[in-house]
Amino acid sequence: RSQGSAERAAAAVKAAIVDGSRLLVLYKTAEEALGDPDPAIRVDLPGGRVRFGESPIEALRREYQRARSRGDTRRLPDAVGAAR
Repeated sequence: RSQGSAERAAAAVKAAIVDGSRLLVLYKTAEEALGDPDPAIRVDLPGGRVRFGESPIEALRREYQRARSRGDTRRLPDAVGAAR
């Protein structure tokens, strides 16, 4: 960060997606886990940063679809919705 730059807050979302007694997790490679506080833990919940003008649920849907397209997940539903 350069001197004089304004601090910016970034919003992020994570989702616990449950199907019956199963919890959806994404598996990380050893390389992806290197920067984590405990790199031995190589699973994560789906989620990511919220883009400007995007709602939290839109961000979750986008990140979920991104994970599906990369093959990070197995046998996942086609959509993510908000629990009410």
